[in-house]
Parts: sequence; structure tokens; C-alpha cells
Amino acid sequence: MTQQVSKRHHFIPVSILKNFCISGESTLYTRRADNGLPGRRNINRIFFRWHYNSFELVDGRKDDQVEKFFARELDNFIPEWQVAFEQAAKGDNKILFSSKQSRYRFIQFFYNHMKRTPDLTAPLVEEVKSEVFSRDLESEFEKRHRPLTEQEKKLLEQDEFRDRAAANSRVSNFGKQSENILNRLAAMRIFVATPQRVSKQFIVASNPVVRFEDYPLQELGTPGVELWTTISPKIAVGFAHYDKTDNLQTDLLRLDDRSVRQLNQSLARRSHAIAGKSQALLESLKKAAW
Repeated sequence: MTQQVSKRHHFIPVSILKNFCISGESTLYTRRADNGLPGRRNINRIFFRWHYNSFELVDGRKDDQVEKFFARELDNFIPEWQVAFEQAAKGDNKILFSSKQSRYRFIQFFYNHMKRTPDLTAPLVEEVKSEVFSRDLESEFEKRHRPLTEQEKKLLEQDEFRDRAAANSRVSNFGKQSENILNRLAAMRIFVATPQRVSKQFIVASNPVVRFEDYPLQELGTPGVELWTTISPKIAVGFAHYDKTDNLQTDLLRLDDRSVRQLNQSLARRSHAIAGKSQALLESLKKAAW
């Protein structure tokens, strides 16, 4: 029997979106392009693209092995990690992963969570496509390889072919894991953050990881560089420089109102869409960030 090919690929996992539901499978959602107020949306119908992580083969069939990797090896473990983060926030003060492997798997998830959003990849894909499919492509190819057939020349002029080639290149890049970045993340300390005040909460955003740094292009892993994402309205998880001489005994940070706002606004500013449980918060962020 042939395996069913997945179609709806969420770049924000549904297991995270469930935490932002106001009832059933509905959350409050708004996009930068929307003029009206945030509205109720089913979480299965937001933060996704059709066949986003699938290769398109020559005959038009889809190969979703990259999406299956995300689901099987990473997204399926989110509930387990969430329990560890919630326990740390409720008073344990320490993130207790079930094993070193579980911690490293979360690092892999975070890395891929950061790079698989269209907000990050779409501009890069368009830039690369314009560079690759330049006026000199035909002559450069023939100079380095072989003469192109007339059929191949016509193919290179087709927008559909160019879009498919760019999309397949993007999916191929998703499947690659940068050992350098993963090792840098592994050397950093993982923190859980929660709002100090019960009335404050986090949003979830289409560009789900925000980076803070002391100066532009600061190297990952150095003091001052932090990466944060939100797991639920009350839980954010981040990576920061780890100093072995630091006597900090807790993995838990309780954020004041200003810090919660800074995180939410930074997420919204970098995203094309946001969701959450508070209509007032989403309306405020639309005005401030967009």
C-alpha cells in the first residue's frame, strides 16, 4: 500500500496552537494585511501552507519526507517538553528534560522552528531565484557544462518551472541541519519565562522565534544574544549565553510587564500573522507593530 501524502503543513505546530485556543479548536487570529478586528479561526486553518515541506517531482507527485521528519522526530515531542517547562514555571525552577537526548531533540526542534517559517524563507527564496535565473543563466550553464536543448531553454523561461525549482531548493535546505548552529545552541542555557502578573500573557506568531542582541550581527552564543519563542500564553522558552562561573540556580525567569510587551511586540513586528487568547492584546499589537 502507498503511504498517504500529507497536504496541510503547519509551520507553527498544532500542538502549540492548541495552547492558545479560547474554546475548542478556535483561537483569535489576525494578519498584517487585515483591516478589521482579530477574529476567531480554527487552528487547523492558520499558520500552514499546502505541501510546504514537500518536493514536487517531475511527474507532479509530492514527496513529503521532510514534513514527516518534522512530525515524527520533532513535533511529536512537544507535549513532553511542555510538561517540563510548566513544571519549571510552577515552582521547580529547573527544566528537567527526561534525558540528554530529549534536550538535544528540543534544540533541533527550536532550530527548525526558527528557520521553517515563510516569513523568513520567502524573501530569501525570491532573492536566490532572481540571482539564479538571471539573463546570463543559459550562457553560464553552457560554458560550464554542455549545450542546452531547445526544450530545456524553453523550460528555463517558464515561471512554473522556476517556482518549482526554487520551492524544491527551499525544501532541500529545510532537510539540512547545520551542525555549527546546533552545537552553538547546545552550548547555551535554556530558560523558561513566565509573566509576573497573572493578567499578562504571550502571543504566538508566524515568525515564532525572536532574537535579541547587544549589537547587529552579534555572533550566536556570545553574551547578550538571546533567542526566544512562545509555547503557550504563560510559557516562553529561550536560549542565552551560559557562563559556567555563573551561580544562577534557576532556569526560570519571571518577566515584568515591560519585558512581556517587548517580547510580544518583537514577535509581531517580524511576523505577517499573530494569534492569542486576548483580543485587546492583539489589537494593541496590530497598532504598535504594524
